[in-house]
Amino acid sequence: MNLSLSLLGAFIFSIKIALSTRLDYIFLLPLIFVLLLKRASILKALKALVVLNIFILFLALSAFINENYHLALLIIIRANLILFFTLLLFCKENLYKIAQAFYDLRLSSKLSFIFYFSAKFIQDLCLEFMRLKKTLKTRAFRHKSSLFAYKIYANCVAMLFISAIYKSQKLEYALICRNFKLKLYRFEKFSFSLLDCVFLGLILAMFCFSLGVFYE
Repeated sequence: MNLSLSLLGAFIFSIKIALSTRLDYIFLLPLIFVLLLKRASILKALKALVVLNIFILFLALSAFINENYHLALLIIIRANLILFFTLLLFCKENLYKIAQAFYDLRLSSKLSFIFYFSAKFIQDLCLEFMRLKKTLKTRAFRHKSSLFAYKIYANCVAMLFISAIYKSQKLEYALICRNFKLKLYRFEKFSFSLLDCVFLGLILAMFCFSLGVFYE
């Protein structure tokens, strides 16, 4: 599937789910279609969804405490629908390809590059974090509730921040030297298939047929 059209579809789907006053069966059509297309991604998406549900439950808890059980249930269902749909579409995709797809939508070049460089620094920080973990493991560091352990944790966090600042400065100098002008160049032509058309058609059908939800 074309990632740019997937981003557009995910945005429309999320907005519609979030702003609807109640949930309708028509919302399941795009989700079922994506489930059939992304069968290989279902397990990975579900694993990520389980972790994210910890935060969703905290959000729903405030409504539950105020005895607004309907709202609590609506928050859980809405959030899970949006997240599961998005995870199915993008959980196995490269972050840089997603940034390129966002740029191809021609919405905002600045936002596209914020996304692109955020992806780069997230990846760099993950690699740096894994390197620090391996270093601690080779030095036989053990996780304990002690002042020494907390100092080690603080030093690791500080090193991550220093590494991020240093790499951002190097990247800034490199972009200045190369006369960077907020453009991404792609080597593949923008194309879409019949599946992309069906996907967008289902999203638009869901949006049109459920418009009455707002006025009930």
